[in-house]
Amino acid sequence: MDNQPKAGIAPECASFAERYLTINADTILRLLPAEPKYYASDILLYTKSGIAEQKHRIEVNSPLKVDGWFIYQYGYDNRAGADSDFSIFLAVYDPWLNIVYAGMLMILFGTILMSFNFFKK
Repeated sequence: MDNQPKAGIAPECASFAERYLTINADTILRLLPAEPKYYASDILLYTKSGIAEQKHRIEVNSPLKVDGWFIYQYGYDNRAGADSDFSIFLAVYDPWLNIVYAGMLMILFGTILMSFNFFKK
C-alpha cells in the first residue's frame, strides 16, 4: 500500500453520498451529509368547518395559527433529504398564552415604575 491519500464515496442513503479521504492507515477524513438550513411544507388545512380554499406554508419557527392552535413544522424524512415524501407536524394549543403575556407586561410595567421611584428618592 502506498502513502498517497485515497478518496472515495460511501453510499449511505438514497439521496446523499458520504465522501471520505484516507490519509493513512490510522487517519480518515469524512465529510458528513449536509443538513438542511430550511425546510417548509405547503399544506391544505382541514378543519371541522371544511377544507381551507388556499394553501398554507408551514416553516420551521414560523407556525400556522388556526383557532388558537399553533401548527409547527417538526420534522421530515431525514434519509430522503430534499426528496422527502412526508412532513411531521407538532400541534400546540395554549389557552393561557394571552394571560402569560399580560403577566409579563405587568412585571415590565412594575419594573419601570420601581426604577422611576428609585431615582426620585
